[in-house]
Amino acid sequence: MHRSSKLSTLSVKEVSYKKLCEKKNILTVNGKFPGPTLKVHKGETIIVDVYNKGQHNITLHWHGVKQPRNPWTDGPEYITQCPIKPGGQFSQKVIFSKEEGTLWWHAHSDWSRATVHGPIIVYPARGTLYPYPKPYEEFPIVLGEWWKEDIMKVMADFVESGGQPVNSSAYIINGQPGELYPCSKNGDIRSLATKDHPCAVPPEVGERLVSTVSVNTRPCPPGRTCDGPNGTRLAASMNNISFVAPSIDVLEAYYYRLSGVFGEGFPGRPPLVFNYTGDVLPLELQVPRRGTEARLVRYGANIEMVLQGTNLVSGIDHPMHLHGYTFFAVGWGLGNFDEERDPQDYNLVDPQQRNTIIVPRNGWAAIRFKADNPEAPDVGNGDGVHCGKWEWTDGAPKMRPIMSQEVVETPYNKLCSNKTILTVNGQFPGPTIYVTQGDTIVIDVINRARENITIHWHGVKQPRYPWSDGPEYITQCPIQPGSMFNQRIVLSDEIGTMWWHAHSEWSRATVHGALIVLPKRKNDYPFPVPDAEIPIILGEWWKSDIRAVVSEFLENGGDPNVSDAFLINGQPGDLYPCSRQDTFKLTVDYGKRYLIRMVNAVMNNIMFVRISNHNITVVGSDGAYTKQLTSDYIAISPGQTIDFLLETNQNPSHYYMAARVYNVAGTFDNTTITAIIEYSGNYTPPPSPSLPTLPDINDTRASADFTGQLRSLASRDHPIDVPLNASTILFFTLSINLRPCVNNSCAGPLGERLLASINNITFQQPRTAILEAYYERIRGVYGDNFPSDPPLTFNYTADFVPVDLWRPENGTEVRLLEYNSTVELVFQGTNTVAGIDHPMHLHGHSFYVVGWGFGNFDKDRDPPNYNLVDPPLRNTIAVPRSGWTAIRFRANNPGNNINARN
Repeated sequence: MHRSSKLSTLSVKEVSYKKLCEKKNILTVNGKFPGPTLKVHKGETIIVDVYNKGQHNITLHWHGVKQPRNPWTDGPEYITQCPIKPGGQFSQKVIFSKEEGTLWWHAHSDWSRATVHGPIIVYPARGTLYPYPKPYEEFPIVLGEWWKEDIMKVMADFVESGGQPVNSSAYIINGQPGELYPCSKNGDIRSLATKDHPCAVPPEVGERLVSTVSVNTRPCPPGRTCDGPNGTRLAASMNNISFVAPSIDVLEAYYYRLSGVFGEGFPGRPPLVFNYTGDVLPLELQVPRRGTEARLVRYGANIEMVLQGTNLVSGIDHPMHLHGYTFFAVGWGLGNFDEERDPQDYNLVDPQQRNTIIVPRNGWAAIRFKADNPEAPDVGNGDGVHCGKWEWTDGAPKMRPIMSQEVVETPYNKLCSNKTILTVNGQFPGPTIYVTQGDTIVIDVINRARENITIHWHGVKQPRYPWSDGPEYITQCPIQPGSMFNQRIVLSDEIGTMWWHAHSEWSRATVHGALIVLPKRKNDYPFPVPDAEIPIILGEWWKSDIRAVVSEFLENGGDPNVSDAFLINGQPGDLYPCSRQDTFKLTVDYGKRYLIRMVNAVMNNIMFVRISNHNITVVGSDGAYTKQLTSDYIAISPGQTIDFLLETNQNPSHYYMAARVYNVAGTFDNTTITAIIEYSGNYTPPPSPSLPTLPDINDTRASADFTGQLRSLASRDHPIDVPLNASTILFFTLSINLRPCVNNSCAGPLGERLLASINNITFQQPRTAILEAYYERIRGVYGDNFPSDPPLTFNYTADFVPVDLWRPENGTEVRLLEYNSTVELVFQGTNTVAGIDHPMHLHGHSFYVVGWGFGNFDKDRDPPNYNLVDPPLRNTIAVPRSGWTAIRFRANNPGNNINARN
């Protein structure tokens, strides 16, 4: 598995250096020239925070690193990413795969790489050795150049004049020209091609691309003086196209389907065949056309690329680098490439594997590679001018670009009072994230708050990548104040509505938002296509600081203070004081169909929801489609999501959407919150909409019946994979317990402290992440003795449970499951202390709800009644008060996946 094993910081800044008897300021990284050496092991992933403290835009390229499926941080300015502006910061993920040996990193903005560069040493994978005698010591040597003039001025004069750039004043070895300069005293390479280091050169190719590499001229702009031949401007080209840098990233434009940024017409052959290396060539061949063109190639295709130098204007050597790949240099020669004769002399046995080659003056070079790294690698020449977009692998999975979530404290006014709350990007609820099924997104989470924070991607399975799932000290350590963590979110088969939220204490009360997973093909829904989609988030509001609420709750051991209001999209509605103006309003058109994507971000309560005079049709839940279910209300548990269609088929008017808590012990409701559905058009609305009739606050049957009616599609296009048999059967009791306090000083029953337990074990939070401890084999962090069954069998749902059954043990225990085993897990609610509904969420998996009921689960009587035909696929459930729920899943996602009680 890939791990983000290191976090490095590269700070680009100007530093004074003295060489050749003169001082000048140069751009450096961390004040060093050459820059620092990055050392990694084969197959590792590193995160590099790049800070631009210079005066110009900057990007960094990881020269020779393929970045498999992660081109977004490859470096080329306005090709794979936007530049880092002065004063800005960008977190770059660098993914190493098969590279081994010496590579390098360098700036990729204008000529700033003249001083901004350094080596990358890729050691053999951990636990492996060199394929040659181990050296006593290793020394990186970097060859470079030095200009006495400011390099930015050299570049500006070069671009302005259109002629040749000023020659450097000296070449240097590890930053020094050597004692021959003033004030400075102080042929045949082959791959190993062995069994341990095979040479996978493509023996056959699906496409041969031929491109001329030329120096050209273009007319000087009116009113300007240019220093090129005959007063022209020099330009570089491939296949007679001189690349025009766009103002929007080409890769971003490709992903978001932005038209007009680039074309797909880069030719696979030169537009005109001529004697490329002739001594005298016609002047009309010297003028290229300008364009931003890409070449699409089939994903997985074997490609041969022949780079042909020309003598247009002047014949020179052309250093060429292919981003995102290494390639095999199968042939080279002087003169013009002969497609019949030259390929017969290719070296297909042990050609050298490279990422950069020199196309010789008056000659050609041929390379081969497999197009297996999707997105937008490009061919660039060594002087930093990109001559043309070459190769674009199409038809493979995409990875979304990096986004930022900045956790900050923000002032908000609600219920007639002000307070500061924790938000993401200043928004409450937080921003909605839209992705496509199967995407991978990378998010920089920046913690500018005063407390630790983590972010969990609720319902995302994160296949084989649990490291950024979010639970504090379970799968990761928290992000400390002032710190940043780069989180990769790997989507697989999830579809529909999910959500993200903080996973540190109760910070999720305000740090949360919707995560919408769209189908791969637009509007490819198994239900009527909606005219619009609206996310709606149910939440809570405390007038008190939520940190104080949690602190008091933990200190006194009783129930936490109830919230002052529930919310719909951040607003309590016009039944609450100081709230009429800000009530959430949804404007709709008559005769339309709306997809409402609802998230219950309430901390611990099931919510009933209903819209006046309208029925709804449920079509999905918890990131999975369901059979269509028509109802006049919804019961949605904490952490759950429900997608439903709303048909606007009533008389144009204003209609309340109302919600209230389900509370089995409640008798009087003062929790109803409202939003307003407003039909567009000319009409006179009533002074106040009428409230819909919601189920009673303690209507257990209404809550259970709604949930029990949900079914999977179980169709040919949307099959299910419910395990028909279980190789592992687990039985977990869910209880509220008590623990004595000194002098009965706590606020729970009998002056004791309230606790929650599973199988009579109350979870003890470790100070080292359990997943890290497992991976690094750190002892003493957790045990692996979590029981399959409760330690004592009793009448779990009896009205009176003996007090001696109320005392749990403390523990940090896990249950090990065999990979790919089929698991049945029965959650049994108990009436110890108090019987309540238990919201349960399984990280890393979705599961099928195969059965539920009231009373005690009977292992002989209940399983024959399981639904194994079309059970709903969920990631969160509410185990009913005095009842049980049975789920089944396949343990096919390695990592540390937890049952979380919301």
